[in-house]
Amino acid sequence: MKDISELQGRRVFAQGHCRVDYTDPVTGKVLERIEGDNHVFDYQLNQALFQSSVLKATMLLTSGNMDLDPSLPFIPGIPCGYGNIGSTATGIYRGAYRSTDSFQNRISANHVTNMYVYDFLSTQIPRKIGYVGLTAQHGEGVGNAPFVYQWTRGDGRGMYDIEEKRLYYAPSTSLSNNVGGDGVLEIYSRYNVPDGTSKRINVFDLCDRPDNSQYQNIEPEFSDKKYDKDSKGYFGRWNYDPTNKHLCLKLTRWSSIRRYEYINGSSHYYYMFGYRDDIWIFDADGTQVLNHFTNTWQTEHERENSSWQYGYGHWDGNGYGLLQGESIITIACVSPDYAENLHKLYLYKYDCSTGSVDTTESTMLDSEFVSLYGDRAYYYKNFYWGQGQYYNSGSVWTQPTWMAMGPMYNAETDEVYSFNSCGYSYRDAYYLIEKGLTNNFKNLWTMKAYSSNNVTYTGQPRIPFAYTAYKLPSDAPERPENSAVTIAYGLTINW
Repeated sequence: MKDISELQGRRVFAQGHCRVDYTDPVTGKVLERIEGDNHVFDYQLNQALFQSSVLKATMLLTSGNMDLDPSLPFIPGIPCGYGNIGSTATGIYRGAYRSTDSFQNRISANHVTNMYVYDFLSTQIPRKIGYVGLTAQHGEGVGNAPFVYQWTRGDGRGMYDIEEKRLYYAPSTSLSNNVGGDGVLEIYSRYNVPDGTSKRINVFDLCDRPDNSQYQNIEPEFSDKKYDKDSKGYFGRWNYDPTNKHLCLKLTRWSSIRRYEYINGSSHYYYMFGYRDDIWIFDADGTQVLNHFTNTWQTEHERENSSWQYGYGHWDGNGYGLLQGESIITIACVSPDYAENLHKLYLYKYDCSTGSVDTTESTMLDSEFVSLYGDRAYYYKNFYWGQGQYYNSGSVWTQPTWMAMGPMYNAETDEVYSFNSCGYSYRDAYYLIEKGLTNNFKNLWTMKAYSSNNVTYTGQPRIPFAYTAYKLPSDAPERPENSAVTIAYGLTINW
């Protein structure tokens, strides 16, 4: 018999098997059974301290029906259930750990076996089960990488190309109202490797200086009424194309006019807005402009609200965008009329050549919320996601997460791939996801520790990612109405 502590650092191979039973809640009789072998993200198992990580992993259920990317250690879909070792059933998501049939660390001469069994009530799991997996994505079983690494930037805010290990960030963006376009519109490029250096890319070095001293031309709604010029400003949004390694800046300049009326003893102001979008696409090194688009428009009707966002027509999303061809894609929990709705997720596609916007709306359940922050985005192959938070206000979904990510978009299939996201603490959103930090761990996905300073940071990265994922077959039987659910998940680690 081997002591499990002796296994650290050895090459291991794992296999898992999942069984999903839909049962009669009174008799316990199995009404339908679904089972099969799973996919194992073996590179996460081999590099993690699996004796203290995978054995305590969360069992996560999602509603995903898309295919799994074996190089991306995430379980696709919207979380619809979970279980922790030793937990009892609560709310509509967390199942009860069945200790009599579960076990960990059963060791033989060449393998260790684990069994995770959870019971869910008939009132739990509000969505159709698409995936079942073992993961550290939600705070349980999070291990540390077996190495200490030097990081070249403190908190990793910006646009990060995971494959290239290249980070783009904008330390300052300003545009004055002076004639001539005084101000700063710039982005820094840095390779996130030891001794990585930054390169400053000034947009004013690549294109004409935008002049923000003039109001946009606005045609008043009522020609017989008096309007005053009210205010003007700008809004900059950076985007990135990971396929072609192109950068993109969308600069929105807006102006407003207003009129005054005294109605029923009180003052009323009515506003109209004019907009100009300038979009510059240039190479990753910031040496030349590859394309430039300009779109102008105005609001059709007056608004009593004085905020320019309400008349813009769509929201850019929280965080940085994805450039795909001549389209900018963003994800937001803010509607086109700038009304935040945590029960909805909006996917925006902005056509740079025409200025037209296609909006896709996803409705969440009352127990599901998505909140997105605005200061980082990740790009990996055809996947794009921002930082975010998945939570609920009624404490139904009680499992905190640690993923420093928001909903993940698959540009190849044009679908939201995953809703797994970061934890409640805003500090958690400062983590930076990396892949392949060293030659010995080239496939390992890790997440750097938090540092509030923009300085070189040395630390041990964490590994809060999925270990396994089982996709239920497309022809699997439907869950019978009012049935309970029992899930048995076996995992054997061989060496």
